[in-house]
Amino acid sequence: MAFEPNDMMMDLFRSEVDSHAEILTSSLLSLEQDPTNAAVLEQMMRSAHSIKGAAKIVQVTPAAEIAHVIEDCFVAAQKGELTINSNDIDVLLRGVDLMASISAATKTGTDWSPFAADVDEVTAGLQAVLALETKSSLTAPKPAATVTPAVSPEPTPSLVAAAFLDRHEAERLRRALLAAIAGDSPTIHLDLTSTTDFDAVGLAFLDAASKHLRMVKRSFEIETSPEMSRLLDIARVRLASVGG
Repeated sequence: MAFEPNDMMMDLFRSEVDSHAEILTSSLLSLEQDPTNAAVLEQMMRSAHSIKGAAKIVQVTPAAEIAHVIEDCFVAAQKGELTINSNDIDVLLRGVDLMASISAATKTGTDWSPFAADVDEVTAGLQAVLALETKSSLTAPKPAATVTPAVSPEPTPSLVAAAFLDRHEAERLRRALLAAIAGDSPTIHLDLTSTTDFDAVGLAFLDAASKHLRMVKRSFEIETSPEMSRLLDIARVRLASVGG
């Protein structure tokens, strides 16, 4: 017989979310002032883990999915792989708020469909935070030298994407992007001519990578297939233009 959570279990779940969402919200706001505070990161990781576990027990899958990625962000921060900045905090706070909304909705039923679009968007945003997990250590553009070296300019690095841009392909491209940024070339070329589709994580990677390259003043040359051009137009993603 299939497991069905009872009213008491759902009450405990909601209480767990209320308690830990409050901790997460206040801790995230304090983290903005001290992003490497080990004690705060540990507390937030435990809170996200508790919500994830409680949501799994009562089968509130959307809340469990969000809590899982939030927990991954804090684990990465604890390992020094991610420095959480103010933009990341905004994404994380939205995730906390959405978990609280889903929790409150369990008082009237178990239909998560009204939250589906928000869950996909928030999860993609959180995955984007992880996809550029070493963004705090990316090499900034080097200042112009007083004497121009008598060497040829570095060739433009070219990143060639696969036919389907999913989480694994986004991770491969992320690593290639980091290597390209570490070089001296002012322009990075992304070849999407063979790419015909992407998932939410792939889309989040393109958006996050484009924004970061604009921030560090690098040009991002894009070549797209007709299919990708249409999909990006539909998704309303503005990739960094040639010239930065």
